[in-house]
Amino acid sequence: MNKRGFCRRVRKELMKQQQENYVMITLNIHNFRLIGELYGEGKANRVLMILAGRIREGLSAHSYAARIYGDEFAIFCRAGRFQERNLKKLLKDISLAVEKDIYHIQVHAGVYAITAPDIPVPIMINHADMARKSIIGKVNRRFAYYNPKLMKELIKGQRLVNMFKGALERGEFTIYLQPQVNRDKKVVSAEVLARWITPDGTAISPAEFIPVLENSGQIVELDRFIWEEAARLLKKWMGTPLEPLTISVNVSPQDFEYMDVVNTFISFADTYGIDRKN
Repeated sequence: MNKRGFCRRVRKELMKQQQENYVMITLNIHNFRLIGELYGEGKANRVLMILAGRIREGLSAHSYAARIYGDEFAIFCRAGRFQERNLKKLLKDISLAVEKDIYHIQVHAGVYAITAPDIPVPIMINHADMARKSIIGKVNRRFAYYNPKLMKELIKGQRLVNMFKGALERGEFTIYLQPQVNRDKKVVSAEVLARWITPDGTAISPAEFIPVLENSGQIVELDRFIWEEAARLLKKWMGTPLEPLTISVNVSPQDFEYMDVVNTFISFADTYGIDRKN
């Protein structure tokens, strides 16, 4: 079903069986757009067909499924029919089926135990989706349950996303250096760390803003800024006792998806007169 038909069917089921408990599940393929970019639209559609087929095979009585949009699917079923091991098996089966065809994928799922059957069905889907999004980037997590704290975290994360661009333009981000020493306790290099200091002097922890920027795709803008700041620093050190020191920077996997990392580093090296060999 599409989203509209799914919502109607779910609402009808909830009204008919008011004494039953139900769960809403959403599923999504991590970085699905890369499949289309690497293998073409035909292969991407093939992956969606495999995913839809596996979901359909697992449906039981009073269970419904829909393609919400893109690569996101939703499942509605009775709580008594829902078991974690079955969800784990479904996610594994989908990955293995697609892997045989073309591509290694990760399928994430969010689960919302419907405690308030009177709320709109799209809100139920959103709750399950919040749970799913909470584990993006967590290597060993494939599904998560919704809890009210996720709403607060989502609002906080969205606030940071909204603040980010202006903060970057205003110069609220700066670099700190974590010294690296040899066995003789001599500083030989340093790791560049990003720090966000607001105008009132408040320091926002990297543990808060890094995951949010990664989930929103904005980490690429931050990394590019930090790399250039590092290049400026190396330029500043030239002709001083600090010139022999080397520095390292962090690279997010998303950087490779959205830009040419190698040529970006080369560009900064050439712009600031840094020897590429170093």
